[in-house]
Amino acid sequence: MSEMSEKSAIEALQDIGLTEYEARVYTALARTKTGIASEIHQISGIPRSAVYGALAKLEKKGIVEVQHSKPMRYRVISPARALETLRSAFLLEARNALVALDDVYHAEWVEDQREETIWMSRGAKNVYDRVLELIIGANREVCIIAYSVLLRIAMRHKIFEGIQPALIDAAKRGVKVRILCASENEGEQVRVEIPCAEVGVRPWEETKGSLLLVNEKYSLIIVCSGADAGQVTAIWTDGSNIVAMFRQFADAMWQLPAGKEDTSRDGPPHSR
Repeated sequence: MSEMSEKSAIEALQDIGLTEYEARVYTALARTKTGIASEIHQISGIPRSAVYGALAKLEKKGIVEVQHSKPMRYRVISPARALETLRSAFLLEARNALVALDDVYHAEWVEDQREETIWMSRGAKNVYDRVLELIIGANREVCIIAYSVLLRIAMRHKIFEGIQPALIDAAKRGVKVRILCASENEGEQVRVEIPCAEVGVRPWEETKGSLLLVNEKYSLIIVCSGADAGQVTAIWTDGSNIVAMFRQFADAMWQLPAGKEDTSRDGPPHSR
């Protein structure tokens, strides 16, 4: 084995989770296939006292075998078996970590004075992920004000085409999906192809660059600008007071009567 190859092997082993001493010991054993601690010390170049600790850890990881003789002799398992063993151990630890973190993530926060925080996400992919999280996380209701803006964003950013299937799935699992559109240009009325959704048409001029999404936990405002909605930003919060305010606003918009007798000034402000 060349010096360059040995160095690369040691670095590669460190990249998959071994310490430097463990990587050096395993690489030294890979050269000789079997050996005692003093031989491994000479080949690896690490302190003899550290060799025993590294060997013990490698044995625990299942990639070095030990013969209980005097002196004890160690044997390396093949690189293919070693990597598969390390990979399996890593995946198991990752799953355990995920379970533990998931418990922490979903644990109820008991702080009484929770700060009402507003967050911002920029870019089509980040905004899409936030909208999808709002829809998937809904248990009772999703309300969308100015749905046509969402369709316009989807024409510019194809990733947003995944929103409609998510809304359909939400409706299938019993979530009430309410969608509110503008009534101007009736000949070009927006088609909402979401079965079971409640669709309302209200008499205000269609907004050009903003829409509101609300569920029982989150509220999210999307603002788009630039030619053909090229720039997309989301402002969102899970603060209970702010969410309640936007839900009340959405309910108020929903309760407005449809028809041309209402003036556009009763609707949301126009985006120019």
